[in-house]
Amino acid sequence: IEENNPGITESATYYAIAEPVGLQVVLNKQGGGNNETIDVTYTQALPNVTPPVRDGYTFGGYFTQPLGQGEQYYNSNGQGIKNWDKTSGAVLYAKWTAVMNIVYVGEQDNIKDATDINLSVTSGSFSANSLSLGETSTYSIVAGVSVDSITITATRAGSGNYYINFGSNCSTSSSLNTATYSVVPSNRTINIYLAQRMYLRVTHTTDNDEYIHSTNLEFSSSGAELDIVQSVLERGEQNFAYAIYNSGDVVLTASATNSQYDYYMDVLYAGDYVANPISWDTTFDAYIYYSLIERFIVDIGSTTGISSAQFSVDWRGNITTYSSAQSVLQGSGITFTAQLEQGYSFKGWYDNPEGTGNPLSTSLEYEYCVYANPGGGGVRSNVTLYAVANISTYTVTVTIKDNNVTHPTSINISASGCTITDSSIAAGESSTISHTYSTSPITISFEFTKSDSSYNYNAGVYVNSSWNSSFTNSGNYSWTPTGNIDINLYIYEMFLIEVEAGTGISNAEFDYIWNNTEGPLTTREVFYGAGIDFSATVEEGYTFKGWYTNSEGTGSPVSTSADFSIEKQNPGITESATYYAIATPNSYTLTANANGGSISSTSGWSGTGNSATKSVTYGTSYGTLPTVTREGYTFKGWYTQSTGGTEVTSSTIMGIGNTTIYAQWTINTYTVTV
Repeated sequence: IEENNPGITESATYYAIAEPVGLQVVLNKQGGGNNETIDVTYTQALPNVTPPVRDGYTFGGYFTQPLGQGEQYYNSNGQGIKNWDKTSGAVLYAKWTAVMNIVYVGEQDNIKDATDINLSVTSGSFSANSLSLGETSTYSIVAGVSVDSITITATRAGSGNYYINFGSNCSTSSSLNTATYSVVPSNRTINIYLAQRMYLRVTHTTDNDEYIHSTNLEFSSSGAELDIVQSVLERGEQNFAYAIYNSGDVVLTASATNSQYDYYMDVLYAGDYVANPISWDTTFDAYIYYSLIERFIVDIGSTTGISSAQFSVDWRGNITTYSSAQSVLQGSGITFTAQLEQGYSFKGWYDNPEGTGNPLSTSLEYEYCVYANPGGGGVRSNVTLYAVANISTYTVTVTIKDNNVTHPTSINISASGCTITDSSIAAGESSTISHTYSTSPITISFEFTKSDSSYNYNAGVYVNSSWNSSFTNSGNYSWTPTGNIDINLYIYEMFLIEVEAGTGISNAEFDYIWNNTEGPLTTREVFYGAGIDFSATVEEGYTFKGWYTNSEGTGSPVSTSADFSIEKQNPGITESATYYAIATPNSYTLTANANGGSISSTSGWSGTGNSATKSVTYGTSYGTLPTVTREGYTFKGWYTQSTGGTEVTSSTIMGIGNTTIYAQWTINTYTVTV
């Protein structure tokens, strides 16, 4: 204030006031972007700034030294936390912190036996060095502009085999039991996955391992991931294959490397025999034993006359039957069987359809080989067998078993298209008729030979010991050659037997005795040896004389009994004959009664006087009658009664029984002439 210009004109207090000096501060973002310059005033509050951003890190404010060292002037929100107390500008450094969370996620579905994991790191430390499933451990680091990587090591605790993987699910290529992970620290969450490893132990065993042509086993898989350590196994080798527990089904397929031949995989899995390929559900450790068994083709054929042919395969007691080509396991038991058509006989089992050479067997059932695995037995090569049949030849054997004849004979035999050993046979002889199988009937003809055409013969035909039929003189038998038969002929000569009744026989007849009794008869052709019961009925007034073989009844009678028998086959009838029943009339006494007169001697009569007798044959006339006189009477004639009755004469026929005739008289009348 200049003196007097105007100078001081009032009382006053004057304050000396200083303004803070304006300064510049450089914000070094330490990798969080380009550096930033801000204006600050000494002693004044710091202006708010925008917090920088750096991927993977958390901003922790600005400090006077890097890595969060020295004095802090800004917080993480970009707000100054104190007035600028420096008289000059400066550089503030961003603090960056990386926080990593290590989470033991595991793969719970892929862990059968839970286990912890142990953690270690090449730099720094974790909040927890051992984690159980689901737990988290934290790793923190303050980072500069450039950050070195660290290596985290995770190791399963305890025993067992586990796959360990950082950041993603495990696979069979994941580290086993211990895994490392190199990382540049930053804000992040790192998941550690753990899955239990399961194994298949695969063995190409020599047990039950049967093959002639050597081969190896080759393995492939599908389905869940499988780590096959060795994909080709020689006989006797074993291999391991690994999968993650409960990762799904693994289909393991084994195949023979020798493709020139056919092999069967005999697979023992989990204690049972199963088919190849096998399915493993990865929830347990398993053992698989493969036995390679070579396979061969078995085939069967047949010829005409075989209705069916088949073979059965025995493998470990399981028997299956086939009728066409089949692949069978080496060592299998093979039995061939065949069924014949009617009319054929079995020739045998051959290795050719023509049936040439020696047969392997002539039995319809042929056990070609028995099951033997191992042991070097059973089927060991391809096999084709043929069931061969021959058409059968059947025979008829004709035998004359019994020849009941008086006049010897034989039988001529003929049969079209047949072979006959003897075309004519006699008693006790046989002939064989042969023909191949046919369903068409063949007529066998029989004919007796005769020395006299009047002779007749009968043959009883028995077929296989059973009655069939009979024929006289000639006959036929129809034979269908589908089997052998025996024909027995029982020969009987036939004789004609007749009976005739002579005078005085009211009836003559006979009964024919053979298999039964037939009658009454008067004529019948009968068998040699037949029995005959004869019977004759004699009329009144006759006496039976006998049975004769002539109508006159001369010579010796066959029998004097009206009823007589010729016993059957003792010897029975042996000739044809006519038997005559002959009777003779009876003789009766004819008495002549003079009836008061007197009989004089008369030829042929005995006695005189009051009566005389005479023998008269029944049915003949009385003949001469006696001469009779009576004084004073005139003879009237002979009568059947003393008075009345019927007059008889010399022509009167003698009846049955003794008879008396009477003389009847007429009294004389005299004239007296005086």
